[in-house]
Amino acid sequence: MNAGTSVLLNFLIIIVLVFVDYFMVQSFSRLREKETTVRTIRSLVTIMFCILVPISMKGSLDYNFELVPLLIGSLYSGVEAAVILFAATLGMEWILDGVAHATGFAVAAVVLFPFVAALSDFYLKRRLIWRNVLFIALLAGATTLHVAILRRVTGIRETDYLYLMLLNVAVGWVNMMLVEIFSELTRMRERIFGYEKLSFARELAAAFAHEIRNPLTVAKGFVQLLRETPVHQEKHHAYLTLVEEDLAHAEQIINDYLVYARPELASLEEIEVTAELRHVSDLMYSYGVGHGVNVTVYLHCPETYIIGDRGKLYQALINIMKNGIEAMSEGGTLTVRLSRLNRQLAIAIQDQGVGMTDEEVKRLGIPFYSNKANGTGLGMMVSYSIIEMMKGQVHVMSEKGVGTVFTILFPIAREG
Repeated sequence: MNAGTSVLLNFLIIIVLVFVDYFMVQSFSRLREKETTVRTIRSLVTIMFCILVPISMKGSLDYNFELVPLLIGSLYSGVEAAVILFAATLGMEWILDGVAHATGFAVAAVVLFPFVAALSDFYLKRRLIWRNVLFIALLAGATTLHVAILRRVTGIRETDYLYLMLLNVAVGWVNMMLVEIFSELTRMRERIFGYEKLSFARELAAAFAHEIRNPLTVAKGFVQLLRETPVHQEKHHAYLTLVEEDLAHAEQIINDYLVYARPELASLEEIEVTAELRHVSDLMYSYGVGHGVNVTVYLHCPETYIIGDRGKLYQALINIMKNGIEAMSEGGTLTVRLSRLNRQLAIAIQDQGVGMTDEEVKRLGIPFYSNKANGTGLGMMVSYSIIEMMKGQVHVMSEKGVGTVFTILFPIAREG
């Protein structure tokens, strides 16, 4: 492999691994919590690839860009990471590149490490322009020392010496700027997410206050009426019943809000879905009859288990089936189907109600959004939250005047 190809390959290895690091951390929340560890591992992998794919100079010594990921990883990940990276690089140099390279690196490391350790906390607190200056100065100094030692040991040519100096600094600066750009993108994303969360919290608090105020205002009115106006015993009892109903409504809003605010499953267990779905459908049958709706169930599926909270699953299914029944003001059929879709279990709940527009479907699960005149939207919000906690997904298809199909997918734990 000629020198130009080796340089390009080294450069691509360094750049591609920076991209991989960034997109992995952004895609997996667990990795986001261990970003320093991921960056250190990425630096180690990059160093290893650089050593394995050296730049070959005619009549001179092979060289690589190991100092670039070493310095990036050390400055951006802290002193502990720097110790690991310096020690691992020396070991890899000794094993993979021989005594000459290991000696050159060891001398450069002895001089470079104290500077890196001293600047580790200071570096990230500086403005970008000063980080540029510090990084280039450290990399240029380390490269000069490293190559100078190799030159004495191996007789590397003057032109190659200068070429490697400039090349190392150029590649290092590009790498450093990529890391800075991705770091700024991460900070911007976190700020935007923080603003969205704050805005959503404000809207949710305002909507919650409005919804809870309605039943409390009604209850307060009846209490004042009972206190200030003599009423017949029958009316007295009727007023108290209305007060009780409004307070129960307020309590339900609070309970649904708490489920959404503190999403947690009380107990995880294996749930045999066929039996549970049959039980829920039986419970909803009488409710459907009261609304002129027939509940039909098709459970043509072998014994299959999912992992979840039995009580919470009941709550989610009842909320969705209840909404489907209430959507059919003129009667109809609510159809419940259970089927298997690859490694997932599909529960389809289909009504023949008024249906929804695409915009209404998108807003399902948003707190205090409801298609019903007296609805709060909390029931659907809680159902979505429960299904998500059980690693499930909800897909909705709807057409105005035709009806709606809710398809709930759960990963299969095992088959009976």
